[in-house]
Amino acid sequence: MNKYIVSVVSGAMLVCMSAAHAETSHTYIGADFYSSLPGYGLRLGYDFNNILAIEGMGISVSSNSQSSNSGSILAGFLRFNLRFEKSTVYGLYGSAQSTTTGSSTSTVATTYGFGADFYATRDIAFTFSSLFQNPTFGVGLTYYFDTPTVSSRY
Repeated sequence: MNKYIVSVVSGAMLVCMSAAHAETSHTYIGADFYSSLPGYGLRLGYDFNNILAIEGMGISVSSNSQSSNSGSILAGFLRFNLRFEKSTVYGLYGSAQSTTTGSSTSTVATTYGFGADFYATRDIAFTFSSLFQNPTFGVGLTYYFDTPTVSSRY
């Protein structure tokens, strides 16, 4: 019962926060597919301003024909944005922990990457990104809780 109450309250708070602060929210969420791993991931970020953001990422890695290992990657980044009217180019710098379940190993390393968002609507972007730890290449969608343009964003 307590889990149900916490879930309902958390969900209601999230909906109210995103609705009440739709024009001032700095939060974004993204989902990606990584063909080079293969795997899929979820990103959550917060823009401090037009240039600097923080981003957390989780990637679930599936086994492929070259390896029977599967695992996960958890990462935290500083994100440096260069914004244009219909796109954003960014660089990532942070730390990532990769865990392989087939061999029960875990590695923590400094990692970096880059990416680009191309806005399909005022709050949805197609995302292309690459990380250099493995290396990985991802394609996905990002939902911005506000308008991601230089002129009216902040």
